[in-house]
Amino acid sequence: MTTRRRHTHSRSSAARRSKRRSVPTPQVRTQEGWKIIHVAGTPQERGFTHGFLLHQELARIQEKFPFIVNEELRYPYKKYLATCRRTITPLLKTDYPEFYQEIQAISEGAKQAGTDIQVDVLVAWNALMSMYEYLHPAPKRRERSGRCSAFIATGKATRNGEIVMGHTTHTDLVSGAFFHIIMYVRPHRGVPFCMQTAAGCIASGTDWFLTEAGIVGCETTISDINYRPTFSPGHAPYFCRIRHAMQYGKSLDDYAAIMTHHNAGDYASSWLFGDVRSQEIMLCELGCKIAHVQRTRDGIYYGMNSAISPELRAQETDDQEFFNPQTSSGGRNARLHELLYKIHYGKLNPEIAQTILSDHYNVATKKRKPGATTICVHTYDDATDYAENYPHGCTDGKVLDAASARRMTFWGRFGPCCGRGFHAPHFLEHHPRYKKWCDVLESYPVHPWTQLHA
Repeated sequence: MTTRRRHTHSRSSAARRSKRRSVPTPQVRTQEGWKIIHVAGTPQERGFTHGFLLHQELARIQEKFPFIVNEELRYPYKKYLATCRRTITPLLKTDYPEFYQEIQAISEGAKQAGTDIQVDVLVAWNALMSMYEYLHPAPKRRERSGRCSAFIATGKATRNGEIVMGHTTHTDLVSGAFFHIIMYVRPHRGVPFCMQTAAGCIASGTDWFLTEAGIVGCETTISDINYRPTFSPGHAPYFCRIRHAMQYGKSLDDYAAIMTHHNAGDYASSWLFGDVRSQEIMLCELGCKIAHVQRTRDGIYYGMNSAISPELRAQETDDQEFFNPQTSSGGRNARLHELLYKIHYGKLNPEIAQTILSDHYNVATKKRKPGATTICVHTYDDATDYAENYPHGCTDGKVLDAASARRMTFWGRFGPCCGRGFHAPHFLEHHPRYKKWCDVLESYPVHPWTQLHA
């Protein structure tokens, strides 16, 4: 985006140019579909580095973001930006000025590198997951193939008694292509951390992270909430709360307090946290008024887009999928329980975690066929009325154990966890109903699992 300047501003423009920041030393490394980046310092320093080094990614996002908003949110793009400016920006400025300054600096860094992306666009990009239910409290059923499968285990459930965690991202295939950034953040204050993310995001977005305080975490969305989130003073969007937790949280107690405090009810999720120092794990499910927290040093928590808490599921959602194996949440619920508690209990390690996340067994049909109801979701391969071959599915997978987390490393596969890849031209040829996706849909080449590190 460009803005016009009057000639009367030429002197101030020249002054700004004279104060251009020094160009960051290149710190981007590519690895099997991922891009690894390091940012550090004050919000201005880390934001500028982020924007400068990822300016080409930001240009791609800015080009396709209107399509994502129009198609996924069913909302006019300009109206969406205005809504975020009215509801989210004031909360960022007032309650999270450090993070707002970081977003401003991302814009500045990108602009100096040649991509003009405005702060309003970056705020709206960060707020995307928060705005689904705010704009449309009742999403259409075809969009109900779930956003992620995940688990965390410890104690007798794992091979060596220490934490094992795994997570897959399930999203539309346009958005998913952006989340191949592995960002190591060393802030001027707080705890250094690593997260999977996309350019422009100050939090993960897919919600996979590990920190030097020994805390690891991920989440799966809770679908079909029956309330509208509240964005007002004292009610902060989730991406601000989880970023604050990653940077300033030092214990599971901290994470539970930060995530429940000032909860706006947006992006209801089953958060899975672990402390690799004590091997304790925590399930922190957040709706609006109901928070369900469990902790253990011997057991398993998992998520598949239905709330585990019966109270939260009954009172704050209209979910009818939890026990129905013919649906995405119900099918994955049954299969995850079987794999985690029966087949692999006591043997869980990173290799088995990769196998679980790649699973294609359909519990309803008792066949191995990828679709909207399998752990590795392939909505685009599912022709049922439930899925309609919608361009949605698993776009990545990550696993870790306590030993790797202590070294700030983990294993990741970009693209479908099963390794099948996705060929956009072939898909569009066979599904002409999605021809409007032809300019934005990208292929996902096959990449192996790879260990990612700083």
